[in-house]
Amino acid sequence: ASFLKPDYAAPEQYQTAREGIPKYEGPWTDIYAAGGTLYYLLTGHKPAGVLSRLKGDSKEEKLQGKWMELIRQAMALEIKDRISSAEELSGRIRELI
Repeated sequence: ASFLKPDYAAPEQYQTAREGIPKYEGPWTDIYAAGGTLYYLLTGHKPAGVLSRLKGDSKEEKLQGKWMELIRQAMALEIKDRISSAEELSGRIRELI
């Protein structure tokens, strides 16, 4: 069984929950959650959930800086725009520290 954490669940997880078949999930799905965790660690606030972000109601889009750019790429709503692997994410983090 899959449980959605609304502030950290990727868009494709909502589709899986709706259809019951995980067609579009992969490593990039975990990258979305990792981006949400990074956001929380850097700001002390939970990220906006997917439904709010799809409506354009998210404050994190207004945040600036290299870390926030990394988070935006990790939490891209479209899979094709998202960081796709843990290796890529860790490499990008190493570049920032």
